[in-house]
Amino acid sequence: MLPQPWLMMSILVLLILFFIVFLFISRKNKRPPDYYALFVIGLSWMAIGLPLENYILFIIGVAFTATGLINKNRWKKNIITWEKLKKEEKIVKGFLVFGLTVFVVVGLIVFYLAEKGVL
Repeated sequence: MLPQPWLMMSILVLLILFFIVFLFISRKNKRPPDYYALFVIGLSWMAIGLPLENYILFIIGVAFTATGLINKNRWKKNIITWEKLKKEEKIVKGFLVFGLTVFVVVGLIVFYLAEKGVL
């Protein structure tokens, strides 16, 4: 049983809002890519995509991992630690982490309720 259409639309609106905030932040602060992060994300996506038989996720993970490995010499150069962030960036990233955490928890609750047939 799928959740109600209004619920799916609200989830889509929240995702779009997070994407807009991300675009606003990334345009304001131009930085070179963190290739180590791409490597780790790629490994994670490969590890998730293969057992779930989600081959698109697996292929994207391979691409991220390969990009990270190709640029291995830039790993230490492009890492931005929490201490290197400006005060404004720390606040925005804190809100994003909090918002995404709430979003994931609400999503898990909705998924659980949909599986039980409540929604």
